[in-house]
Amino acid sequence: MSSLPIYIHFIVLALAIGGLVWSADFFVHGAAAIARNMGLSPLIIGLTVVSFGTSAPEILVSASAAAAGTPSLAVGNALGSNLANMGLVLAITALIFPINIDSRIAHKEVPIMVAVTLIAGWVLWNGYLGRLESLGLASLLFFYMFYLIKTASEHPIDPTIQIQKAPWSRAIIITLSGLAFLLVVSNILVWSATSVASHFGVSDLIIGITIVAVGTSLPELAASVAGAIKGHSEMAIGNVIGSNIFNLTAVLPVAGLVRPGAIEGANFWIDFGPVLLFSALLSAICLHHTSGNHSGTLGRVAAGLMLLLYIGYYGLLIF
Repeated sequence: MSSLPIYIHFIVLALAIGGLVWSADFFVHGAAAIARNMGLSPLIIGLTVVSFGTSAPEILVSASAAAAGTPSLAVGNALGSNLANMGLVLAITALIFPINIDSRIAHKEVPIMVAVTLIAGWVLWNGYLGRLESLGLASLLFFYMFYLIKTASEHPIDPTIQIQKAPWSRAIIITLSGLAFLLVVSNILVWSATSVASHFGVSDLIIGITIVAVGTSLPELAASVAGAIKGHSEMAIGNVIGSNIFNLTAVLPVAGLVRPGAIEGANFWIDFGPVLLFSALLSAICLHHTSGNHSGTLGRVAAGLMLLLYIGYYGLLIF
C-alpha cells in the first residue's frame, strides 16, 4: 500500500472510520438484545453492555495497533478519544443545547474520572507502558463496573435508547457479525493510519491522538448531538464521563498487555497534559455550577471555551 498515492490512503482511512462506526452500532444492538434475552434490566444494559459497546472501536483499534507493533498509536487513540469526548462531543452538544449537570454526577462520577486520569498519568509518566501497569489500570475497570451496578438505581437511563427484542439465534448472529467486522475494519484503520503517519513523517502517537481518536469518537458525537436535538442533552455528560473512564481502564491497558514497551515520540505534557487539563476544567465547571443537591448547567460560554481550547491544541500539534 505504501506505493499507492496518498489520497488513496486517506480514502481507505475515511472508509475504515465509517465502517468502524457502522459495525460498532451493529455490535451494540446485538449485544443489548442478548443481554435483554438474559433478563437484564434496560438500566443495567445501558450502564454495561451499551457503554462497553461504544468503546469497542477504541478497544479493537488499540489491540490491532499494538499487535501490529505500533503501541504508540494505541496510546494516542485512548488519550485523543478522551480529549475529543470533552473538547468536541460535549462542547458541540452544549453549544446546540445547554446541558443539565446533575449534582450526583458532579460530586461522584466526575471525581472518579479525575482520579482515574491521574492514575493513568502516573502510569505514563516514564514513557513506558508495561504489563503490570496495564493490569493495574484494567483492574480499575472491574471496580468501576461493580460501582455502577451497586449504584444502578441512582443512574437514570437514557429514554432515547431503544433495546429491541430479538430471537437468540438472530441476536447472536448480529453480535458475532458486528464483532468480526469490527476486527477487520480496525486492522484496516491501523494500516491506513500508520501509512499516513509515515508519509507525512509524524509519529504514530500524534496520528492516534488526532485522526484515529476523532474517528473512533464519532459514535459518541452522533449519539450526543441526536440526544440534544431530542431534548436529552443532559445524558451527554454522563456518557462522556463513562466513556473517558472506559478509555483509560480498557482501551489504554490493551496496548501494554498486547505489546509492552516504550511509547515512541511521547512528550508527557504535550500528549497527556491536555487530557488532565480538560478533566480538571470539566470538574471545575461541574462543581462551580452545582451545590448540594442542586443541579447546574453547562452553558454555551463554557462549551465555546472548551471547543476553542480543543481546536487550539490541534493547531499546536499541526503547526
